Amino acid sequence: MFPAVIPLALLGLIVYGVVALVRRGHDRDVDLGGGGPGGSPVKRLFVYAMLFVSMIVAAIGLSGVIGLAISTAASRRGADLAAPLAMTIVGVPVFAGLAIWMWRTHAADRKERTSAGWALYINGALLVALGTAVAQAFTVADGIVDGRWGGTDVAGLLVWSSVWIGHWVAWRRIPPTTMPRTHLWLASGAGLWIMGGSLGFLIGNVAHRAFEAADTAVAVSDGADLQMAAAGVVIGGAVWAWHWLVNGRAANRSEGWYAYVLLFGVLAGLIAAVAGAGFGLYLVLEWLFGSPEAATAAAHFTDVSAAIAATAVGLGSWWYHRTVVGPSAARERTEVDRIYDYLVSGVALMTVATAAVILVLAVFEAIAPASATETGGGDGVDTLLAAVTLLLVGIPMWVITWRRLQGLAAATEEEAGSTTRRTYLLGIFGIGGTVAFGALIGLLVAVFRAMFGEGNGESLAGEIDVPVALLVTVGSGALYHWLVYRAERHLGARTPERDILLVGDGVVDIAEIATRVHARVRLLHRLDLPTGAAPTTDAIVDAIVHTQGDHLLVLAEANEVRVVPYE
Repeated sequence: MFPAVIPLALLGLIVYGVVALVRRGHDRDVDLGGGGPGGSPVKRLFVYAMLFVSMIVAAIGLSGVIGLAISTAASRRGADLAAPLAMTIVGVPVFAGLAIWMWRTHAADRKERTSAGWALYINGALLVALGTAVAQAFTVADGIVDGRWGGTDVAGLLVWSSVWIGHWVAWRRIPPTTMPRTHLWLASGAGLWIMGGSLGFLIGNVAHRAFEAADTAVAVSDGADLQMAAAGVVIGGAVWAWHWLVNGRAANRSEGWYAYVLLFGVLAGLIAAVAGAGFGLYLVLEWLFGSPEAATAAAHFTDVSAAIAATAVGLGSWWYHRTVVGPSAARERTEVDRIYDYLVSGVALMTVATAAVILVLAVFEAIAPASATETGGGDGVDTLLAAVTLLLVGIPMWVITWRRLQGLAAATEEEAGSTTRRTYLLGIFGIGGTVAFGALIGLLVAVFRAMFGEGNGESLAGEIDVPVALLVTVGSGALYHWLVYRAERHLGARTPERDILLVGDGVVDIAEIATRVHARVRLLHRLDLPTGAAPTTDAIVDAIVHTQGDHLLVLAEANEVRVVPYE
């Protein structure tokens, strides 16, 4: 019996220590290492890490304990309670004590919300809790579809949902000034993809079964996969609707807002739609001109269900988010816009390059048919149809996107000298140049082997087909982008970035101000301002916009904003 008392005594000491720490903080500010109520930045970050770990331990423990409590007696075993009970006894008091410390620290010092530790913790906790709750929701849905009861799964869903709700309330009450809405954009994107993927699976499977029924005249009765897909639409839709429709869409159009809309919504939707349409086009061309394996049209076009689903869901996401963000001509162009445009151009360029490589290989296969077998080639007509499909998909997308980007670069030096454009041009040149460099070496090796009579039995055309294809296509693309970059090197000489020193309330959203005035903003917290007397963000931005100078000192006082240029 004595050995069993030791762990209980240790748990008691832990609980007592946490309670004593909280009581001590109730009487006076808890100094965890200097630097005010919250301690030094490093130790404050350490405390937030402890808070994060204890949250996970407590949630896992409570999920296990509650799950065993509501499970059926037949599935309940005493040994299963050991780990969850220990984690609950340790994790809950530690988390509660640290949470109380955190709350009181924020109440005593408003600039605590400007710390990186708080921003990392609240965003990380919200994302982890939401992700775990979503996973538990899928597990519960799977149990419902299978007709079984999982007490642990239900308990996990309830506990992690409660953890997420608690941290959501904390985020609304004490929003961080650094990365204030990061979790909102990431959760919106995750919910959109879960909903879109599940909806695509649902549409694709329904269409697939329709084609199968038309081909075999036998209807498939098992619908468990469709029920899980429907559950995914509901779960993902709920996450997306709460984070985006309710809380994200009307928020300030920051870089994070544009990143979600353009990258998660518009770009991902466009890629899905183009991929689906391209696959459908290939199936049509294969049936008309190629050598399809299926004997009937219904059997051949069974796979078109996936193309229909991807195209429908992708177009829906693309159209909706394009409508939300509005036409680019009606708003100021941001780096996120540029990232989106150059990603589209890069995807289209990769599609065209792949098609070009296939076409060059097809030429060599026509010259030396034996190489088709040696390099793994199959039906030459189907290979050619795949290349034609990629060209039909990639060329219009690349031409439209690249012509618009070239027009923007010719119109403004800011566009020509933007970091995104130059990174794109140099990236294409670097990647393409490296591939071409390796292809040239491979080409020379094959030629020298043939000259010295030491070939591997293939014809020379069979040995140089891949190096020549890569050298011609990828190398020419790299050279073109290098010439574009070289022609623009003298453009876009960037003016020095404005540097703004803001002296004001510690809760000012400097990230939003920096985004709106396109400058680097540093904040010094004034201690003489009464609570709630700080000017609004709009007032600060308006004062900065109407003042000339690259270096500005902004004094955000109780009733006015003064801006002083300096050198």
